[in-house]
This record gives sequence, structure tokens and C-alpha cells, in this order.
Amino acid sequence: MLFINNENHVIIMRTDKAERDEGKLVLYPGANEVASSKWDLFKDHPGVKSYFDVGEVEIREKGYESLKSMSVREAIDLAKITVQKPLLEKMAKHEDRKAVKDAIAAQLAELDAK
Repeated sequence: MLFINNENHVIIMRTDKAERDEGKLVLYPGANEVASSKWDLFKDHPGVKSYFDVGEVEIREKGYESLKSMSVREAIDLAKITVQKPLLEKMAKHEDRKAVKDAIAAQLAELDAK
């Protein structure tokens, strides 16, 4: 997982494909957007803390700008497993690299087809 702090939201990016439900906080595969107020309620939950304990979490401080610091391969892999359309659309607005934008567009098309 990857957490990106972004003003009023925490972007939670998961690298596995299992849906996680920690009480009232559901983490889908790929990127997730969670209100900071909700994150404050759940960040110390044992289930969430376990993600930190096993090293599945990285924290980046620059919101969507952090996507630009990912390699093209990392960003494409993230786009391929993200299942939340609004978040993919936000990612696309902050991304300049053609290959990553294409991967985001392909994932959006796949989700639209379902």
C-alpha cells in the first residue's frame, strides 16, 4: 500500500488485489481516497496498523504530485489495479506521461465495460 497525504484526503494505494474491510473503512485494490477525518478514526485500527507492521505502506507527502515521482512502470501497475473511477480520473488530470495516461484510460475503459 501507499498512502499519499493530500490536504483533506488520504490517498491509500494498495498493491494487492484483495478488498479489505476494516470496519467502516473499505480499501479496494489500487488507489483509494479517504477523508482525513475518517482516516484519523481508523489509522490506529489493528487491521490497518498491521499493513504498516508488514511493510506494505509507504507515505508520501505531496498528494497527487507524488504520482510523478513513481516510475512509469509503478504508475502503470497502480493504474491497472485501481478500481475506483473517480480516483483514476483525478490521477489522469495530474499525470503527464503518455504511457501512464494510456494505462489509466485503458483501466477506465475496462471498468466502463463491466
